[in-house]
Amino acid sequence: LYVYDEALLKSTALSFLNAFQSNVFKTKIIYASKASSFIALLHLYQTLGLAVDVVSEGELYTALKAGVSPENIVFHGNNKLDEELMMAIDSGVTTIVLDNFDEAKRLSRISEAKNKVISVLLRVNPGVEAHTHDYIKTATSDSKFGLGIKNGVALEYLKAIHQLPFLQLKGIHSHIGSQIFSSQSFIEASKILLDFVETCKENGLDISILNLGGGFGVYYTEEDSPFDIPEFLK
Repeated sequence: LYVYDEALLKSTALSFLNAFQSNVFKTKIIYASKASSFIALLHLYQTLGLAVDVVSEGELYTALKAGVSPENIVFHGNNKLDEELMMAIDSGVTTIVLDNFDEAKRLSRISEAKNKVISVLLRVNPGVEAHTHDYIKTATSDSKFGLGIKNGVALEYLKAIHQLPFLQLKGIHSHIGSQIFSSQSFIEASKILLDFVETCKENGLDISILNLGGGFGVYYTEEDSPFDIPEFLK
């Protein structure tokens, strides 16, 4: 039996929603359902206005059962199977985060066969030191997660994805790690990503979505010291 504090879940979600606002651009908070995926929780979050990130058929099924609109579901994850991509499209999911160019080509073929245009983001690697445990870093220069910005690979593949039929390139995604207690790591990554968006636009790519990932550290032990996330989000 797992018991959750619903009031705390609500207040935490609302603190993100209220703090991450801008008069310059649209913002969206997306809950990574791999953290905890069950119908009551996802239903609560969607009623509060959060979108949901899923990484498998099971998480997608659960989100749909919870009443999350397919337009508010982002299909993510490494090593997606063809049947997972097909399930996402058949379910009405309109945004998929691509992990690599092979996946982009497979999704293009599947989308063309189903005659549906899918919005895509590409996971890129800003090459930032996240100051966390080595096992949960995901954006160092030698990481297997995301295509490198600094070595030019990300731009090369974004150009190639832009040419694929039935895929609408919308933006980029980055995730630098988990259990991160340094807000500066996120600031550094954001600056690199914003500069990269400008580079993309200079190369004829219309990048309108920047997904900054997550990984904020939480309190596990007495040594852990989370920073003020709502203040940081502003």
